[in-house]
Amino acid sequence: MKKKLTSVVRSMVCLLATVGFIACEDTNYVYVSKAKVGLTPSTDIVFTNEGGERTIAVRTNQKEWTVYSDQDWCKVVPTPDGDGFVVSALPNSTIQSLPEATVTVKTSADQLEDNFATMSLKVNQTGFNLIDLSAEGCANCYVVSEAGYYKFDARVQGKSGLPTASDFSSCSADWIWATQEGLLVLEPKVENGYISFVCSDFKPGNAVVALVEGGKVVWSWHIWFTDQVLEARERNMMCVNLGAVSDLPGEVSQFGLFYQWGRKDPFVASSGVGHYPDQVISSNEEVAFAQGEEDGVSYTAANIVNTNLVSDWNVSKESDAHTHSTASAAATTFFTAIKALPNYGIEWTGESDPCPPGWRLPTRTELGNYFSGSNSTISWEDYKGVIRGKDWIPAQGYRNFQNGRLTLIGRSGWVWTSETNPYDLMTGFNYAIGFEEGGYARTNIMITYGFNVRCAKE
Repeated sequence: MKKKLTSVVRSMVCLLATVGFIACEDTNYVYVSKAKVGLTPSTDIVFTNEGGERTIAVRTNQKEWTVYSDQDWCKVVPTPDGDGFVVSALPNSTIQSLPEATVTVKTSADQLEDNFATMSLKVNQTGFNLIDLSAEGCANCYVVSEAGYYKFDARVQGKSGLPTASDFSSCSADWIWATQEGLLVLEPKVENGYISFVCSDFKPGNAVVALVEGGKVVWSWHIWFTDQVLEARERNMMCVNLGAVSDLPGEVSQFGLFYQWGRKDPFVASSGVGHYPDQVISSNEEVAFAQGEEDGVSYTAANIVNTNLVSDWNVSKESDAHTHSTASAAATTFFTAIKALPNYGIEWTGESDPCPPGWRLPTRTELGNYFSGSNSTISWEDYKGVIRGKDWIPAQGYRNFQNGRLTLIGRSGWVWTSETNPYDLMTGFNYAIGFEEGGYARTNIMITYGFNVRCAKE
């Protein structure tokens, strides 16, 4: 520390008077050096999410100085030798950067308020690095295979390139439904057009998250939590149905989600394989997703719904046409009228394709070849599904087009293609593949059914 510099001088000050004589007086003066302060290093500090500390040296011409931070997360402590201070930060467990801190050193000469010097440093700490799920392309479904910190581009409707919202400054993020609690933690706002979330404890499952504006959903995305290796083992087709959380033959965890034709938002599956020869799983009421029971066993898959954004699972018989955006706002509503579906009469692609990046909906030729390829045979296994080469295709039934009820679980399975009926685009009958013991059928069928999706490699 440098000592305060002072200088004491004695001088005679002579005053000239108009009366003709000179008066002289002895006076003591104390000259105080102007306060100065400098820091080494003087550059601003950026901590990673792991935290850390930096030692800063203080150079000043005064005996004393003080240092303080304007943010609680940023700590400052003088070093034992008094020649500087330590700036420190604890680990930041969030995905967002902490508020910028200003660390200020102040000194003054003889505590004179009109003679002080200050110098400041800016200190920042980043959040966890965010994995960009949309780095390889935007989609309506993203796959998360381990715990981590994630984001995706929320500015685009699926694979179409069309905008989701016009003003992101008023948008936030929220969840619509999930198969269990704790799958993800959403941050309360959208940053730079990206939705971010934390998967703090990885669990297999599914969830749907939304871009919200004015309390209303403007678009939604399916987050698929699975650690299985998604690959094309047979004829360019994904090895599991979309939404399955394992590839173990005969297991309910191999059940995928259900989709109405042309809609990107999925519906939950069954929690059991049902009973042969015929099983309709539902309550007696016309409610698509009530907790139905058979022999005391519930067959509706466990899930939780955010009723702050959408009503609980329900059925709509209204025939008013929905856009993709309004269908997103009704992600838990099963439409029974064909004209209500947003892709009525057109191909199921682009903004409503439900497959993740690198995958797409299959054509009827691709899906037909997958089921009937000459290089392997289809065999029925205990009324639970079929084996197609190296792939298992579960017979998880479907959701009935009239009321959304789970039907024929363990006895049949149906998978959508991307194609409409070319002979009459407005009939509401499009191509799907269905199978049961004895074979499969490629047919036109009502688009309001809830069937599985088996994605094709792009």
